[in-house]
Amino acid sequence: MKKKLRDLTKDDWYILFPIELVDHNPEWITIYENEKKRILNKIEKETIVRIEHFGSSSIPRIKSKAYIDLMIEVSKEKLFDNTIIDQFTELGYSHFIVPKREAIETYSSFEKGYNLDGTKEQVFHIHMSQNTM
Repeated sequence: MKKKLRDLTKDDWYILFPIELVDHNPEWITIYENEKKRILNKIEKETIVRIEHFGSSSIPRIKSKAYIDLMIEVSKEKLFDNTIIDQFTELGYSHFIVPKREAIETYSSFEKGYNLDGTKEQVFHIHMSQNTM
């Protein structure tokens, strides 16, 4: 049986994909905008309450991990919805459930750009949480 990203341990992740800081890339905003469009073309617009580029790659002039972090807010009913998970899978993402810790509730995480041989393409991390408004 072929191993999947979700089968990796935390130690596997650190060995295969060590964290590297790089100079800010002004193209990251365009990469984010293009991925946002792909997501909004796939997922019903009523499903996504808000989508934002955040994290170090969204801040000009600082060193950063070369990842595009997206925060996506959805309604409580949609947070672990299998249809949404399937749609993100079709976009190339792997789904993970991030367990509750301290003051942070359980949420969905989607990641794309990692290969099991340790190589990376453009990496995207989606942190999907419940809209609280």
